[in-house]
Amino acid sequence: MSKEEFRAPQDSGVAESKVDKGDQKQHVAEGKVIKKKRRSCTCSWPCTQAFLIKNFLPLGFLVCIVWMLAWPWPGEKVEQWKVKNYGVVETVCIVIIFLISGLALKTEEILFAIKHPGPLIYGLVAILGVTPCLGFATIHLPLQPAEFVIGLTAFAVGPTTLAQGQTLVAQAGGNTALALMLLVLTNMLAVFTVPFLFRAVLSSRADSVQISSTNLLLNLVITILIPAIIGKVIRDLFKPVARWVSSHRVTMSLLNNGALLVIVWIQLCSAHDRLMQQAFKNIVLIIVAAVLLHFVFVAINWPMIILFRFPPREAVATMIMSSQKTMPFAVSIISLLPNSLGNKGLLTLPPLICQVSQLFCDIWIADYFGKLVKKDQEAKEAKEKLPVTAADVNGGASGRHARDASTHADDDDGRVDYLRKVSSRKGSLPHAYSADCGSIDELPSEIARVSGAVQPSTPRSPRR
Repeated sequence: MSKEEFRAPQDSGVAESKVDKGDQKQHVAEGKVIKKKRRSCTCSWPCTQAFLIKNFLPLGFLVCIVWMLAWPWPGEKVEQWKVKNYGVVETVCIVIIFLISGLALKTEEILFAIKHPGPLIYGLVAILGVTPCLGFATIHLPLQPAEFVIGLTAFAVGPTTLAQGQTLVAQAGGNTALALMLLVLTNMLAVFTVPFLFRAVLSSRADSVQISSTNLLLNLVITILIPAIIGKVIRDLFKPVARWVSSHRVTMSLLNNGALLVIVWIQLCSAHDRLMQQAFKNIVLIIVAAVLLHFVFVAINWPMIILFRFPPREAVATMIMSSQKTMPFAVSIISLLPNSLGNKGLLTLPPLICQVSQLFCDIWIADYFGKLVKKDQEAKEAKEKLPVTAADVNGGASGRHARDASTHADDDDGRVDYLRKVSSRKGSLPHAYSADCGSIDELPSEIARVSGAVQPSTPRSPRR
């Protein structure tokens, strides 16, 4: 007998035979053929690329720190390129960051978020009014050197984060349109609120250093507000630009974060000598202060989200965005401050630590809220798949008609019992039910109809 003619008996112990064909396994069992592909990882570069893109910002911070420790000279030289005390490279990077923010802003997402005013209004008040007041507490912390205190305060009074918060909201299944709306509005309005608030916070110190809030406001308008408006106008006027930006979101995000990392690299390199003089405990204390500051933000917003009973997706977006602050805005403020406030490299270190710490903390918070959103969506889907009931047969009811539906269901139960009794007696059919069915033989169909069962039946003509 040839191999081609061989067949395993059905009652024998041969249950399955395997034939390898390239990268497939062919399983033959009881006359059924199932093909399965072998799992083999030959995508080492794509996997590495995805990891680098996902962790571009924290890895970039690490590269900046290592570069600063190993070879600070290039950053020190770039920091010296100034025009009227304003760093050329830093200013260009700030303009790039907010120009990209304007290019990525969609009008339809703004309109969608406006239709949900409750979470939007609370987010604006919390980000620009409530959490910045903690700056009056951080400015009095006994941290050394004094630049750490001012840098931490500049971070506390700022608006919500740019890309990080929206990414976490999307990861948790929250309302990304609402997150984007909070991002844009708070960063725009902060241009007008932060200069005066930051000046008031600095003035509350005994050894306060006066800054010109008007000059700071003017600089923020030029470097932040105007580039963002230009980006939005370009997006709306030139549709090919809008399509290109939408199809190259990863590229735009990397360019945005890259500009931020250039600012951090320059300012860290310029502060190399001062950083090397700091005691280890000072670095540990500023890390602890950054983590505690973020948890205070969370402790303020979490009870309010529960109190206002926002929908799950809106609650996630409001919670995460209201509990975060943005490093680029703080760095922009620091780059515009007078040199009398201290070394700008030391001033930049607290916002950098705060940005990284809130990222790692909110990964867990986003995971927790993501489970709640998923559970809520599953509950809604299960509710939509509920079977038809007697109340649905009588027209259904929901909301304010729920009580009437319950009453009709009770009446139907009594009607079913009565019909069953009549059917068992095989007597004359009461006149009250003669219009519903033509004979005693049709009582089972009437019972099924009243009780809500879906049983198709062929109607009979009434007997004469």
